[in-house]
Amino acid sequence: MIKKSARDALGFIIIGIIFDVFLIPFELIMHRPILNGMVPIFESISRKPVVAFAIAETTAFCWLLLFMVILFFRWLNAALRKQDIKK
Repeated sequence: MIKKSARDALGFIIIGIIFDVFLIPFELIMHRPILNGMVPIFESISRKPVVAFAIAETTAFCWLLLFMVILFFRWLNAALRKQDIKK
């Protein structure tokens, strides 16, 4: 149950990243900043390792939060499955 939850949370984050990368051409066509302006901000900052670490840390925290939510619902599903009345 834990491995499935971890895999599902990672898959959800990867799908989100792929979706963001897929939308970059549409953002350029609409004359919007790429990834909500993250790229120019990252290029202008002199402390790139600190910012990269902050982004990685935020992504890890979001993964952990998503993992906990998925794990809770998997646990709830297993607990309710035990309570089902078999006919």
